[in-house]
Amino acid sequence: MGWDGLSIEQRHAHWRETERQMRTLMDALEGVLTDSEAELVREFTDHNEYGLALEAVYDDLVEEPRTITDEAVQAVRQLASRMNLQSRNWSELEALRDL
Repeated sequence: MGWDGLSIEQRHAHWRETERQMRTLMDALEGVLTDSEAELVREFTDHNEYGLALEAVYDDLVEEPRTITDEAVQAVRQLASRMNLQSRNWSELEALRDL
């Protein structure tokens, strides 16, 4: 069943879970992202712009590489899959675990 086949309640549940996963990612990246980077991601998340939030995380981490945890890599992969975001090479983040 596609998105169009979901009830309003199911859509709201999907959005709540996506938001929960985004906040889990932000917890995993605490101290990794700068304050301004984290604030931008929070603003996107607060306005239900989860795709933009995840892309901002990716861009920040790839443009200025820094070490991230396996938990953060997994959270990004889960969110990208959940949101059907195939436009990025999310595997680039895996290399950041070894910095």
